[in-house]
Amino acid sequence: MTLDPGAAWPYGLALVRVSGVVLTAPVLGSFGVSARVKVFFSMTLAALLYPAASKVAVSGDPLFNALTTVSEFAVGLGLGLAYRWSMVAVESAGEFAGLQMGLGAASTLNPVSGQNSVLTQSLYLFTYLVLFLALEGHHAVLRTLFASYETVPPGAFVFRPAAMESIVQQTASVLILGLRLSACIWVPLLLLSIAVALVSRAFPQANVFSLSYTVSLLMGMALLIYSAPAIRGAVTGGIQSGSRDALGWLQSVAVP
Repeated sequence: MTLDPGAAWPYGLALVRVSGVVLTAPVLGSFGVSARVKVFFSMTLAALLYPAASKVAVSGDPLFNALTTVSEFAVGLGLGLAYRWSMVAVESAGEFAGLQMGLGAASTLNPVSGQNSVLTQSLYLFTYLVLFLALEGHHAVLRTLFASYETVPPGAFVFRPAAMESIVQQTASVLILGLRLSACIWVPLLLLSIAVALVSRAFPQANVFSLSYTVSLLMGMALLIYSAPAIRGAVTGGIQSGSRDALGWLQSVAVP
């Protein structure tokens, strides 16, 4: 039994593009997902995408084949990152809120990223992942992946400065969105801290700092409940902007 390179090459290219998406997309790229599950899922998707990638024939030029493989992985990374930025923004919002609430010292292991994180950061992240699945964000990722072969077929990747500008704009929006999501928590708590500092300055004999931590924590928990609907809006907007940014990324690297 011999392996036909002409048949294995398109499947390999499809597997490379799918792997880029699986490594970076929300839920699929989580640290808690088993590597075996990721490999099985990638191989299954690559088999479904094989007809779209089968039009590419293996070349006798090793350099061309290597560049094609790298470009396919870059396309997959760009697609997955377009949806991941909103998750990073929500996670950052939870970190900002937790630090202002005084939970910076109480860090826990985050099974999604595999690193220690603030309690509110993990809470925001798990809420995002649940809403992402409930709002069918994973379906949007798969639809964009299948549609990417119409815009950028294998071997039709051309890197332009517009592609880098698109990535820079997406990363810049992460901090802005994270600050906006957490503003309803850290701004009142910041004002509370300033008020406590002024009272302590005016009345040094009053030990107000002993109560400031408890008040900040209780106030922060109330603000977390109040701001919970904003996470759903961030997830919905993240799915929509992810599809839009993914399309912009594909258009920026497609052959004219």
